[in-house]
Amino acid sequence: MKTITEQDVLKAFYQFDCRKLPVLDINGNLSPSLDVMMRKNMCAEWMDAFDGLEAEVFEKAVQIALKKCKKYPSLSEMFEFIALANGDCTRAEQPEPEAAVPAPAISASASEQKKKRIAAMLAAAKTGDYKKALECAAGIGNDKEFYDFARQLFPDAAAEWIGNNRVELDRLMKQERRCSKCGSARRCRTNGYRFCWHLDEEGQIVTTMEPCFMKMGVKNENVQ
Repeated sequence: MKTITEQDVLKAFYQFDCRKLPVLDINGNLSPSLDVMMRKNMCAEWMDAFDGLEAEVFEKAVQIALKKCKKYPSLSEMFEFIALANGDCTRAEQPEPEAAVPAPAISASASEQKKKRIAAMLAAAKTGDYKKALECAAGIGNDKEFYDFARQLFPDAAAEWIGNNRVELDRLMKQERRCSKCGSARRCRTNGYRFCWHLDEEGQIVTTMEPCFMKMGVKNENVQ
């Protein structure tokens, strides 16, 4: 089974560009095209959300998006299209039933956990629960690591509040994991930009992309 890569995502963006679909920027405004930084950021976001998804299902979802969307699809819209595409692929394949074999009592491997996450994401998307699909797509494999990070950032936060902000907190946790190994903005996956957070009027986490200190340091040295 071939799963998606960055090339598959960039190919999808190219197809959207060929249809001249505008895209929402980080400020919520429609832009006629993606600049280099926006393309890298969105590609990273889609890879985080859809990592482990079958390439065939993703391509079918992209084709559905091309038919239905008048702008770049949001993650929630892509979850809906993935659910539709997955149903088509399942009907087309119609695999023969296999004899049931008792599974050995061993812990699930990373690939098995990923399959379960994708299945849960698709199931949630099919029922229209895109918030749940986003949570599944976050791919938090270690709840202890996640809650330790959340408690470090918000020591007095209630468990329910942490759960409600799970997607944003997971995004920040993955970023910290990547940025802790950063040596240069030139090799940055998001081109020297990082998520910064603030709380909205309802006390929920909102993230925006801003240049990190490494990016600003490079600029100060007049290095592009």
